[in-house]
Amino acid sequence: MNNSEIRGALPPLTASLCGDSARVYGHLWEGWSAGPIGGIKWIRTCSREQIRIRRIIKRGRMRPTGKFSSWKNSRYMHWESPNERNAFTTLDFSPQVIAYREQSCEIVYVDDDGNECRHYPDIEVFAVSGCELWEVKTKHYAESKDVKRRTEIVSESLAAIGIKYRMAIAEELGKQPQLGTMEKVLHFARRPVSSVERICLAQELSQIGCITWAQACSGRLGAYGREIICRLLLEGYLQIDLNLPFGPTTEFNLGSRGW
Repeated sequence: MNNSEIRGALPPLTASLCGDSARVYGHLWEGWSAGPIGGIKWIRTCSREQIRIRRIIKRGRMRPTGKFSSWKNSRYMHWESPNERNAFTTLDFSPQVIAYREQSCEIVYVDDDGNECRHYPDIEVFAVSGCELWEVKTKHYAESKDVKRRTEIVSESLAAIGIKYRMAIAEELGKQPQLGTMEKVLHFARRPVSSVERICLAQELSQIGCITWAQACSGRLGAYGREIICRLLLEGYLQIDLNLPFGPTTEFNLGSRGW
């Protein structure tokens, strides 16, 4: 099977990614396998029922593990390092990400010495732009010789079938004030916004240009003002500057998504 045939056999990604909920796109989670692809001998993803290939949370594990409540995936995501939890926060926050799942993929690749090596990317991501596989590592570990070479082999091979392999640097994922702002927004964004509430906010913004966090907290948008603007921020209707500390003067402006 050549690369074009493999690409055609993969789940239809970009043609389907136009909605708001991972539940609408359950068919994208169907397992698939392919290979060889460049330096990759074979790659496979688990089915929707299996959820993840590797078990993450176990009794007796010495390293910290836990669960992250994802509104985007409507379930708890299992993480095996605080850095992965921060990655989930980033993915849950980004309007460009439709859905994602943890430890769902196994890759067998051939290193420079001809040895077969197994690799389990941390996160499989379905974004508006297509499919990505994320590996979350500290900058020091990501720049080590073996990991750097693995990244080169896997990235080049997956690019041939339209999948982007991304090395997500832990220090960037944990950067403040961005992380704290995303966590605060996610806390208030659980409540769905009705079409009436969205239209009322659009009318308000047409008059004043933007709305501040203090205005939302003061009741200007009703009893659920904070919940409304936070949810619409996650859905891409609004945007904020993540480089500024979050506070009463934080401005929520019109986002890239049409109203």
